[in-house]
Amino acid sequence: MDKYQKENGRRYRKYGFTSKLLCIGDRMRGSVFRPCLDVLPATTLEGALRDRFPRPDRCVYAIGRFTKMQKDSLVYSPRDRVAGVSKVPIQTEVLADVEAEVYILLNDWTVEYPKQFSMRMGAMRAQGCGWTEWETVEDEIPAGEPVRGTLYSRIPDSPKWREAFGIKNVLSQRVGYLPIPERGARTYYHRALFEG
Repeated sequence: MDKYQKENGRRYRKYGFTSKLLCIGDRMRGSVFRPCLDVLPATTLEGALRDRFPRPDRCVYAIGRFTKMQKDSLVYSPRDRVAGVSKVPIQTEVLADVEAEVYILLNDWTVEYPKQFSMRMGAMRAQGCGWTEWETVEDEIPAGEPVRGTLYSRIPDSPKWREAFGIKNVLSQRVGYLPIPERGARTYYHRALFEG
């Protein structure tokens, strides 16, 4: 446990963020359609925050949900640079006019995050998606006693993630697998608790 958590216990900072276009990509379906998730996986938040505020030796525990969004679609055709022709058009779902709230577990590193910042997140960044504007809504929220509720995000099913958000018992679990990026281009899949 780090010094901040030893002195203050589990505390969180609540951010709100907005985005005009956001794509939280899911796997391709039939090589012509790419759906977009309507939940915020914790690994997507962690990856984006670690990319924005690099510190390879520390983990960022963040969880969030969309409070407002509209689904839209974008059709694009990747171009083969060698042949100089476009391939089959791909339809991609995107989220428009997004508003979301995110809770970040505070520690010696995350407590230094600025109150306002901008960053890119998600997929389709070359097509103009993913620019997000973050602003602090509430700071130093103490962790309360666990209450029965519904999970609105996807988090890795590991003791560290459960402890970070005070998850004690899962009465009715929906499980799946989340991609966890490693150094380089490698990715592995980890068992996760899904929304609902």
